[in-house]
This record gives sequence, structure tokens and C-alpha cells, in this order.
Amino acid sequence: MSERIVTLGAKFLNRLSYLPDDALITMLKPFFTNKRFHQLPKLQQNKLWLSLPEPRDSLPSGALKKAISDMRQQHHIQNCNASKGNILISACRLQIGVDPILWLPMTARERSRLIRWRMGWLPGKPQRCSNCSNTCTSRHHLIDCLDVASVLGVDPSCKPNPIDFLLNRLPRRQPSPRSIIADPYPAVIYWSKHWPVLAQLMLDIDTICHPEEDFTTSQTDPELGQQFLQWLDNRISPSPPPPDSNTISAISNSNDSNFHHFDDLNNSDSNIPSNSSIADPLVTLASG
Repeated sequence: MSERIVTLGAKFLNRLSYLPDDALITMLKPFFTNKRFHQLPKLQQNKLWLSLPEPRDSLPSGALKKAISDMRQQHHIQNCNASKGNILISACRLQIGVDPILWLPMTARERSRLIRWRMGWLPGKPQRCSNCSNTCTSRHHLIDCLDVASVLGVDPSCKPNPIDFLLNRLPRRQPSPRSIIADPYPAVIYWSKHWPVLAQLMLDIDTICHPEEDFTTSQTDPELGQQFLQWLDNRISPSPPPPDSNTISAISNSNDSNFHHFDDLNNSDSNIPSNSSIADPLVTLASG
């Protein structure tokens, strides 16, 4: 919220510089030197505004936008590297951007599990683990109980954890056919090895955390983890469009049970308000 306050204050001061002479606040400017009208001088102490080059009354096009972007990126890196901070934020990419899990081709239930994992809604409320029957479910317990690092074939010491480690490596654009022919290993072969296993692992976690649900259809689904691989191999074209602005507002207003049956996320996304703490992990979603 503090970041949003600073951003709006800098935008107000920037707009104030371009208002016509007959605007009310422009006509009142001479009175702002009076101590009784201290709001504007106080607002002009905005840290973001003071960081802009002089003269601030005639900033070049895009200067404020770049300053805001740099500030958000700096704050995000600080939050990710904080020793005591948001676990979900620190699990995302260091580069701010739309998380690929919001638009990469996959089934609705696959996307739901990944989003709920990123948001902390999976595993959700701690309960008795049905896999070992002696410990309550949590992110750390499930990663150890299911031996996730070994199953995914990644280093157990990878940061922040084996699941988010792979999610942070998802591609942000579809590789060209020429690059696949020249050197297919970095994309197609790598994800052909890891993605189906990750999709099955997320299904196992969902099954453990929701023992009352029937996952028979999902466990026998031949499409599990296949849509993304087909897209990666350029068998699905064109590349999915960037997310639109209709769905994530619904995500932030949903609870765990709603998300368990969230089936309308395919090929959709939204611009997440920066003052929404519950949506922060998806902004970096980012992850980057």
C-alpha cells in the first residue's frame, strides 16, 4: 500500500505540471506558500518525485513511467531477498512480470492447482497428511513427504523449493521452429522430461489435501501435462495471447473451495492491483 501511495503522489505532481492556467489548483498555487496550505509542499517531498531529474516541471516522455517501474522492481527484489518476508513473494521470479502459469496452454484443473500453489491456497488449511498419516500438511512437509526433488529430478537444495524452482523456469514466449530444429534440448526435451511429472505431482498434492474429493477422472486424464508440450513443440499455434483483464479480480475474491473447482482460467489473466497483497505472487508472477 505504501508503494501505491508514493506512486499516486508522484503521478499527481506530474499532472499538476501540465494543467492549464485556468485550472483551479493552478490558480491556488500562490497560496500554497502559506503555512495554512501545507498539503502541496508536503506532497512535493514524495521520494519518487524527488528522484526524478530536474526540471521536474518538464519531464521527458516516459521518465515517470520508467521511474515507477524501477521502484517497483527494486522493492520486489528487496522483498524476495528479505530474511523475514513473504514466503510466497520470495518464491517468485526476481523480474516483475506476468507469471506464465496464467496463460501457458494447460487444462483448467492443471492451471488451478498451480495458481493455488503460488497463492498459498494449496495445501491450504493444515490437516492430517493422508500419505504418511502422522503429520499435518504444509508446503515443506509435502515436499519432503513426496520426495519432490527426487521425483522431479532436480537438486534438493534448489531455491526456493523444487516446485517453484521449475515454475520460475517456464518460458515466457514460444520458441521458434528454427530454434527447435537447431537445438531442441533447452526447451522441448527439458520440459518433456519434467512437465508431465510436475503435473502428476500437483495432482497428488491436490489429492492428499482434499481426500473427500473424487480425482478418478483427473488421474486417468490422457491430456495431463500434454497441452503445454504440444505448444512448446509448435504443434499448437499461434502463441497464446498475453492475459486480458477479466479473471484475476475474480481470483482475489475467491476462497479455497472456489478455486478447487476453478475451471475458467484457460487463456486468461488480468492486471492485478498493486495494493492487493493477496495477488502479489501472481504479479511476478513473478515472476517474473
